[in-house]
Amino acid sequence: MKIKNIIFDFDGTLADTSKLIVATMKETIKEMRLPYRSDDEIKSVIGVRLPEIPTILWHDIHGIEDSFEDTYRKNFEVFKDVIPIDLFPGIKETLQILKEQGINMSIATSRSNHSVEELTDQLGIRGYFRYLLGGDNVLQGKPNPESIYKILRDME
Repeated sequence: MKIKNIIFDFDGTLADTSKLIVATMKETIKEMRLPYRSDDEIKSVIGVRLPEIPTILWHDIHGIEDSFEDTYRKNFEVFKDVIPIDLFPGIKETLQILKEQGINMSIATSRSNHSVEELTDQLGIRGYFRYLLGGDNVLQGKPNPESIYKILRDME
């Protein structure tokens, strides 16, 4: 059986974004005067869509989802130019090999579609992917399989 399609996650799979995410989250917590969360607690929500993070990290504080998302995005715009994101070792070479083998590659991520487009451009890997699907393009975020089903349906 030949593999035809591979769907990757972005954060923590293709690129090491943890330093950027932790720094952005810490600044967001500080600005919003939210209760402290450790690096490990912050890392535990990497891959969760932004509007869902407050209900996980501060389940007893309600109604902050929109302001949290807005504040995080504003801080991310500042930090993304200061804290570098790198591909994990061997990623670009692996993507090239898979492309040469005719495998269709896509990304399904919780980050916004704009963000994944921008970061894959910046890292020089966007051309390897037939389809990029951000968390803002589905109704239900991961781990719900909606993004996977959408990519497979659209790639037929």
